[in-house]
Amino acid sequence: MEFRPLSQLLLMLSLAQSGLAQDVSPILSADPPGPQIFSGETVKLTCLIPGWRVSAWRYYWQTNGQRVHSSDLNYYIIRDLKEQSHTYKCYGTSDYGGSQWSNEVTLTVIERPKATLYPVPDRKAFSGERVTLTCVIQGDMGSEWRYMWSKEGYSENPFHSSGEKTEYSLHVVESDSGVYTCKGQRKQDSQSSKTSDAVKLTVSAVKPKPELTSSLQGAALIGNPVTLYCKLEQSAGWRFYWSKHTQNPENETSTETSSTTISSVTPSDGDQYWCRAGRGNPVYYTHYSDALWVNITEAYGGKYTCRGERSDSQSSDTSDARTLTVSAKPQAVLSMFPQSWLAEGDPVTLSCEVRGSSTGWTFSWYRYEHTLLSDSIRGAGGSYTVSSAAVNHTGVYVCRAERGKPAYQTHYSNPQTLWVTGVSSIVSLIISPNRSQHFSGQSLSLSCEDQSNSTTWTVMQHTHSGRVSDCSSGGGSVTGSTCVYNVLYKSHTGVYWCQSESGVARSPVNITVHNGKVILDSPVHVVTEGDHLTLRCLYSFTKSSNLRADFYKDGLLILNQTTGEMMIHKVSKSDEGLYHCKHPERGESPHSWVLVKAGESPGLVGLTLWLTLALVFIILLTLVMLCCYQINKGGVSWSPPFGSRRNTTQEKSEIGAVEGCQSACTEDLAEDTHIYDTAEQTDISGQDSGAVCSDVTYADIELKVRKKATKKQEMASANTDTVYSELKNTGKGETAGCTEPTYYSIN
Repeated sequence: MEFRPLSQLLLMLSLAQSGLAQDVSPILSADPPGPQIFSGETVKLTCLIPGWRVSAWRYYWQTNGQRVHSSDLNYYIIRDLKEQSHTYKCYGTSDYGGSQWSNEVTLTVIERPKATLYPVPDRKAFSGERVTLTCVIQGDMGSEWRYMWSKEGYSENPFHSSGEKTEYSLHVVESDSGVYTCKGQRKQDSQSSKTSDAVKLTVSAVKPKPELTSSLQGAALIGNPVTLYCKLEQSAGWRFYWSKHTQNPENETSTETSSTTISSVTPSDGDQYWCRAGRGNPVYYTHYSDALWVNITEAYGGKYTCRGERSDSQSSDTSDARTLTVSAKPQAVLSMFPQSWLAEGDPVTLSCEVRGSSTGWTFSWYRYEHTLLSDSIRGAGGSYTVSSAAVNHTGVYVCRAERGKPAYQTHYSNPQTLWVTGVSSIVSLIISPNRSQHFSGQSLSLSCEDQSNSTTWTVMQHTHSGRVSDCSSGGGSVTGSTCVYNVLYKSHTGVYWCQSESGVARSPVNITVHNGKVILDSPVHVVTEGDHLTLRCLYSFTKSSNLRADFYKDGLLILNQTTGEMMIHKVSKSDEGLYHCKHPERGESPHSWVLVKAGESPGLVGLTLWLTLALVFIILLTLVMLCCYQINKGGVSWSPPFGSRRNTTQEKSEIGAVEGCQSACTEDLAEDTHIYDTAEQTDISGQDSGAVCSDVTYADIELKVRKKATKKQEMASANTDTVYSELKNTGKGETAGCTEPTYYSIN
């Protein structure tokens, strides 16, 4: 009975807990929280009983008065919700009784919205053009979204996302072609929209070129209208730009439609016209169309006849009719062959013509500010040839035609720029990085280096805008003769050179800035024949040149599937041409012209040297053989013509030469045998020692080889190994004054 108080205490605690269990109210929550849930979404309902362990309870959920789920876990997952509304609540039971009902949670199921992707321009773009992908959530009911864009169906791994902006823009290259989608994710609960329908985007590497036509087949009559059409078979969104006389963007007019009309033509409307199209921001432009001539006919054009009438009023028959067409003043057309970019020594021909006109024209050529070339000869041939181009031929050329008396002249032709590169002894344009192609966004340094420091040089540029200016006008930072572009843009593509204060241009180079992913690492300066040349295909997102690529020359595949390099061990003139490379996935590079100049052939230099050495050797060998031949015949003799003069020193030197020749040829002599030859001039008896003898004494020398002495001969003489020459007087010169020579013979 001593345990009765403890039992009573436990009973009281149990009753207290039971009472607490019945008083507790669970809290029901949903994830996503709702109240709007997209159809097909998964929802997690959690029943939380405050102050109790989860395992102490069993949980029950019901909707619309019906129990739908029970579990020892305090959550209930509803998958693939359908399009209807439901109200949920929960309660729990334990060993101490049941809880109260929880709060109610209402889930309203709505249709999941779908994203729509709008590309601008629509579906077809061109390399370097800006494309904008806009993602719109249909029926979003004012929700805040974050947007995601995916390529090739990888919606779970988007390549770009944005917290607010519905647009994503990029400058495309050919490798950006593909299938794109987008979707949205609601910020408040992370529910996602349906993925948009796939949009296929095609990016072409070839810039389009429109075709310009006229509403008239022939010349336009003054006062009548004429319409020009700019035909471009591409996607929409283009604005059209029109040029007259020159391709100058500053003087262009533009229209929303692809045509423009001159309502009433005048003689001044007769000229060359071009068109091009552009779209986007910044504007992406097509190529210019080919030039179209609009000829204007005066009112007095037409058919003419004539007839004659005699003094007696009798008339001849009327002539056949002749048609006279009167047009506006034509413009000459200038072209260059083979191309406008040359190496020193290359030939170039400038051709001038008046299209759509009859013959009888003579032509003149001009450079710079319409300065007539001094060696330009007017003629009907229409061509001006430079047989061997030099650096000073660099410049802008035009031509003009004329005919008749007094001379009727055409307009000046379109300008053509001729660039001649070579090794300048005056100044060099140094490029860093040292290549002709560069990626946009990178930096570039150009510096004019003058070896003599005698002239101040400025880096000049001629870009696609058609204007010539110094480097600073293109955004470059100039310090002395150095120009630095911290950030390159495609508009910086053009020709750069060094120009002196007097206007002399030197060391031109061609620079191409590319927006794409692949460029060709090619030489910026001219290459000399015989040099080693390496071309590399570079990728914008790696420093390695190990890029598998195909190489092309003049549009033809010459090497494929390489490791990114193409080597020419000995460059020749035939290697000159237009090169580019292409990667099967990353795109292709722009084209670069590789110039090759003639150089002195190392093989020819070596051949000349060897021929010279061979000739010297043959001459020396012949002299030695002749000398030996004389020795073998029995001796060498000097018989100078009578009256010739020699001094003793010359005589001795010639004797020494004979000795050397003999010693080289008498191999049968004993090693210890010596030959001594002496020729001395003696005074003539009775002659004054101070007198000057007008004649010279000559010695007739004969050298003989003696056989080796016998033993008896060796005993009879102390110096048997020595050969002595016997001197005999063969002639006397006793006439006073030594007017006759004295001869000696040495045997």
